[in-house]
Amino acid sequence: MAFNINSWSTVSSSANLDVGLLQDGSYVGTPSNHTYIHAVDTLATIAAANYFNTVAGELHEYDRIYVIGSDGIADMRVTSVTFNPTAVSTTTDLGLGDVNGPAVATDNAVTRFDGITGKVIQNSGVILSDADALTGITSLTVDNINVNGNTIISTDVNGNINLTPNGVGINVLANAQVTGLTASRAVVTDASKNLTSATTTATEIGYVNGVTSAIQTQIDNLIAATYKVDINQVTHGLAAGNIVYSNAGVYTKAKADAVATADVVGIVIAVADPDNFTLQFSGVVSAGLAGLTNGAIQYLSPGTAGALTITKPTTAGQVIKPVMIATSATTAIWWNQLGVLI
Repeated sequence: MAFNINSWSTVSSSANLDVGLLQDGSYVGTPSNHTYIHAVDTLATIAAANYFNTVAGELHEYDRIYVIGSDGIADMRVTSVTFNPTAVSTTTDLGLGDVNGPAVATDNAVTRFDGITGKVIQNSGVILSDADALTGITSLTVDNINVNGNTIISTDVNGNINLTPNGVGINVLANAQVTGLTASRAVVTDASKNLTSATTTATEIGYVNGVTSAIQTQIDNLIAATYKVDINQVTHGLAAGNIVYSNAGVYTKAKADAVATADVVGIVIAVADPDNFTLQFSGVVSAGLAGLTNGAIQYLSPGTAGALTITKPTTAGQVIKPVMIATSATTAIWWNQLGVLI
């Protein structure tokens, strides 16, 4: 639309005498001030060349025109007025520190530049409250870290994301999910301290629920309690390491013959005094042994009653017992009976 004279007003007039614009954008002298309001024309239309030709006779260079258009408010300056032909030019470039903004803005909203002139600002949805709380940010990038919604991303493809608490604090991760792991598996660290999936399943981990001490120690203690017994026998004449058999309720050194072979009951692992000894029936023996050959199989000696030998018995049909497999010079695993010699 064209210029509307009914919307034009002169607020103050100084005849624009001796007005000049300094290098820093400030003025000397006093320009005339006008207002113009148009409900239909936009600021861009009003700022076009020759829009104010109708009132060229009232205008001088550096005059100010406060404009309210259909899409905003602007403070314009007359840059030139010529006649024959009549031409009026204006600008919204009002010098250092002067900007143009929207007609309506949001309270506490962070302003931002509109375009590249550095003179026009616009509203935003980012709110900086009077309590210094910042809200409305949809994505935030700091150095190489981008926070976008529920996602934290390293913008450096080779970068690490380190969550380091201040002082003695801890990192609390609620409902954390680590991709790349196998579901329902125990999680361990590899040689590089990276989280990885173990072969142990969640069900298997559940089997040790409620454990209050070392499982292997409990097993060893259970074996010891099950297969060991303290015996009181007057003048038994036995020493730790002897293989014994029971004959009419009396424990005697065993010998690799038909009777002893059939009745072997255990090995003496400790002698408290001449009338007390501890007998172990089978399992891991870690006391009362000495001079074993690691890895060798021990048999009941046919020549020395109660003694072991690594020489295998040779009598066909003889029961091979007891058999002990040495795991060191002083420890072995043994059974009362393993099989029949053929």
